[in-house]
Amino acid sequence: MRPLKLNDITVVIPTLNERENLRVLVQDLNSQLDEPPEILVADGGSTDGTLDYLKNYNIQHIISPSGRAIQMNTAAKTVKTEFILFLHADTRVKDPLSLKRALQLFCAERDRYDKPLAGHFPLRFLGKNKNQHSLFWRYAEEKTDSNRPDSINGDQGLLIERDDFFRLGQFDESLHFLEDQKFSEKVFEEGKWIVLPGFIETSARRFETEGEHQLYILMAIIMGLFKTGFTDFFELAPALYRQQKSTQKLYLTPFFQLIWSIKSKKLGFKKSVIAWYRVGRYIRSHSWQMFYFFDQLARPIYGQRVYPLLWFHDHIFEKFIKHPPANIITGVVAFVWFMGILQPTYWLLERKALKSLKVN
Repeated sequence: MRPLKLNDITVVIPTLNERENLRVLVQDLNSQLDEPPEILVADGGSTDGTLDYLKNYNIQHIISPSGRAIQMNTAAKTVKTEFILFLHADTRVKDPLSLKRALQLFCAERDRYDKPLAGHFPLRFLGKNKNQHSLFWRYAEEKTDSNRPDSINGDQGLLIERDDFFRLGQFDESLHFLEDQKFSEKVFEEGKWIVLPGFIETSARRFETEGEHQLYILMAIIMGLFKTGFTDFFELAPALYRQQKSTQKLYLTPFFQLIWSIKSKKLGFKKSVIAWYRVGRYIRSHSWQMFYFFDQLARPIYGQRVYPLLWFHDHIFEKFIKHPPANIITGVVAFVWFMGILQPTYWLLERKALKSLKVN
């Protein structure tokens, strides 16, 4: 394997009003040992001074139509280096050897594999209150080390050979989000994912302001709808989400109402049954997360980072549930949970919270 340097890689960063986050990330990248990597910022129309910052510090950038997928695709087309690392602007790369070690491992793996290869970093959250909700943060962070389907997203970075990125079809620009999930699926189908050494960090602010459980539930619902092809939701949900930003706390009831509004108008009984079967199939394929959760719950007993229950799932339990009847049972349970527990619970809690806000 030939000697590698960081000037073999271009770091692509999509931005939209990310001046402060970008400034810190650029400092991290310029502090990497060996030669700093090339940095290419794809801006989608910032109005917060991001462009002035880029010009003042002579940082390479392009102007693109807004949308993370189209911004990253547009930037990738101008990249001349052999490798691309896509990072979000709010990422921190504090270890000065992170990129060098990542590139070394990536190239060693690539020499042993003849299909497209992609790498992602494990993720750690910045600013989280370590004395509260430790189970949640441990669950969320360690899952990014698992290298399992639907557990890899854009926050974790994407290291890939430039030619392989285009061979896999680039990021899907048809939706305003989920471009990372769609690309992740392509890698699982046609190539291989590897976990890069070390970790990168991102802010925990969104979870803490919007609510850890509310945001995680919404993310799970989004993935379930995405897997069942429920595209109408994704056309309307972004506007609904933006309307809530002023409240900071995330309210789930409007999203529940949106789902049922679309389903009642578009699906009908037969198609709804099929949709719930697909939801059941998706949840059944993620049954490992329940075993992983109980491993996390038992961590004080284990005293170390081990996953015996997850091993039991992968080697024994999964073999008994990988069939259509299990999808039907899981779909029925999901329907009862969603209709009879989740929706009524959050409707009552959020109705009470909104009333107190009006009073104050």
